[in-house]
Amino acid sequence: QLFDQSRYILANRKNINQAPIKTYSEMETPTKTNSRFNFDQVDWNGIQQTTGITADSLKQSGDLERFLNGQKTSLLNLSGELTSKSGIKIRMHQPAKIKLVDDGTGKLNLVIHGVRPQPDIRNEFLGYKLNEVDKYNLKNFGEMGKVVECIDIQTRQPFAAVIGIDPETKEMVSMRADRLPKMIPDNLKGVNLTEDQKKSLAEGKPTLIADMIDRKGEKFTTPVVNTAGA
Repeated sequence: QLFDQSRYILANRKNINQAPIKTYSEMETPTKTNSRFNFDQVDWNGIQQTTGITADSLKQSGDLERFLNGQKTSLLNLSGELTSKSGIKIRMHQPAKIKLVDDGTGKLNLVIHGVRPQPDIRNEFLGYKLNEVDKYNLKNFGEMGKVVECIDIQTRQPFAAVIGIDPETKEMVSMRADRLPKMIPDNLKGVNLTEDQKKSLAEGKPTLIADMIDRKGEKFTTPVVNTAGA
């Protein structure tokens, strides 16, 4: 039987000094990306009617850049009107995250990620079948700690990704592995990352980073994972 080191690290955290695994989002490390969608492509009137969210409110909350990059916003209070498939108008008042998705023809669709009461851990996600270690890691750490092969829903083409749990909405989420290197900074909390550490993070693995500096100016050491749930 093959030995998967990344699973072993996650499922046996005592081997890395009992330290809790941290994610970039928990340490407030920003993601630097260029806008994926143009501002004028977005149906702002439709979004406001559906969610009560405007471009100005996204700018004020610091979410506009992420939204235009096709990333999920932070948790927002939505208040709008939805129309069911049968034509029934439904008033909506709930916290949720929103993001834009290209349907493959250039049309942008709005996706609403509502908050679930419990982590949504499935047996299969985007074509990848989870084993018991995967489920354990998702339940306890919010990440699987490895790159797996998934299937794109629209194109049916395989792609490499990391899978995690959004800590706020509790839904299963994925991030393409080719985006991970772009999220890795040269310096993390006062520590210049080595090439080996960057490589490990780019592979979605928990990576021990020593002597980082917290907000109080104190040093701390903890495993860090490049999270899909951010």
